Amino acid sequence: MGDGGAELPPTIWARLIADQSDPAQRTAAMEYLARHYWKPVYFFIRRGWHKSIEEAKDLTQAFFTWMMEADVLSKLDPQRGCFRGFLKVVLRNFLNREYASQSAIKRGGKVSILPLQIDPTEEAEFLAEGLSPEAALDAAWKASVLEQAVERLRHEYRQRGKEQSFLVFRDHDLVSEERPDYETLARKHGIARTSISDILTGARTALRRMLVDVVSESVTNSDECRDELRELFGMRAT
Repeated sequence: MGDGGAELPPTIWARLIADQSDPAQRTAAMEYLARHYWKPVYFFIRRGWHKSIEEAKDLTQAFFTWMMEADVLSKLDPQRGCFRGFLKVVLRNFLNREYASQSAIKRGGKVSILPLQIDPTEEAEFLAEGLSPEAALDAAWKASVLEQAVERLRHEYRQRGKEQSFLVFRDHDLVSEERPDYETLARKHGIARTSISDILTGARTALRRMLVDVVSESVTNSDECRDELRELFGMRAT
């Protein structure tokens, strides 16, 4: 990641707090974050405000509509920290004020700016008993970051003609059930058992790089990136 505190290349977070002279850039950045991080918002609402699925969906839509229409982002200081931390503050303010009223839902929540599809498994995982709204948001955020990193890895391997290697990695490291042994993987994918270890090591290294890339988009410097990686995944960026 380079020297501590070094500035990263322009990121989504940086574009969100960019000068008002380029509103199209800010809007595109906000739409990107809404598309990839609406689930943390949704689960924060479900967990903290005890809303039904449909009510939480409506409030999620209303929140991002408000974020896009209001002049919230122009008041942000780049030194305020990562987007995840900012999101918790502004979301709680939104829900505690008139923006979460029925009028706000009618104004924004019924306008489908996001395709909100909820997996029942996620409902059970992110709404576990005793989980705070902040913890629910963090868990959903972590899942979103990992999902994006895996998709980027899939795309890179496809571009490099290494789809089989990705499938080996997927079937071993990305399964929720018990991992298959190397012999089973080798038979399934028609490759030598001795190549499995190298494939997994290479894919894990590449996934780590993808995680750094995704996390970097929601922070402003390398120190924050290291903190996010450590907090979310217990890993260090070097």
